[in-house]
Amino acid sequence: MDALEIFTHPRDLELSIVKEKGTNKYGICITRGPGHDFKLLITSSFSFEGSKEAIDATKGLLEVIEQTGIKEFSNPSSLISRICNPGKIALDEKSILGPEQITRIIEELQKKLVASTYKMLAATG
Repeated sequence: MDALEIFTHPRDLELSIVKEKGTNKYGICITRGPGHDFKLLITSSFSFEGSKEAIDATKGLLEVIEQTGIKEFSNPSSLISRICNPGKIALDEKSILGPEQITRIIEELQKKLVASTYKMLAATG
C-alpha cells in the first residue's frame, strides 16, 4: 500500500537519506508531505555504507515502484487496478511517479540528501 501511495502521489513526498549518529552508516526515509503530516511510508535500517549507496538503493526502489505501478494499473484484472481504477481510465503521467520525477528526486538527494517533491515538482506544474 505504501508503494501504491508513492506511485500515485509523487508530488507530495519527502525523501531523506539519513546518517546514523556516530557512524558512517546511512538509511532511507520516505514520507508523505506536510498535507499528510509527513506520514511515514518507508524506512530502512542504517545499513548503507555511504550516502551514495543509500541514494542508489532509493533510485532502485523508486524504479521498481514505477514499473510495478504501471504494470498493475495497465492490467484490468489486477486487484489494484480494479480497486483504484475501476473505470479503466488511462494513467495521467503527471499524477503518477515517472522517470523524469525519479531523475529529479535523485538529483536533489545527491545535492542535499533530501528531496521534497511537494516543493520541487509543484513549482514545475
